[in-house]
Amino acid sequence: TVEGNAPTGAIQVCYDNMENAVTYHREVRALVNCLKDLTLKEGLILTENRHETLKEDGLVIKFVPLFKWLLE
Repeated sequence: TVEGNAPTGAIQVCYDNMENAVTYHREVRALVNCLKDLTLKEGLILTENRHETLKEDGLVIKFVPLFKWLLE
């Protein structure tokens, strides 16, 4: 998301099996790199059914099922 010219959020979407360790680490790593590049502190990964929050490299990563995010 963007306000003016400044990014205010980063959203990663992965409907693949997040129980697969390779997929999980790939998606988290990609979002962490994005957050660092944009100097953001928190990001979101939309998933099929995973719901959790974790800290990675001092950043907050939230996993939210797509249907819940769409209903917000």
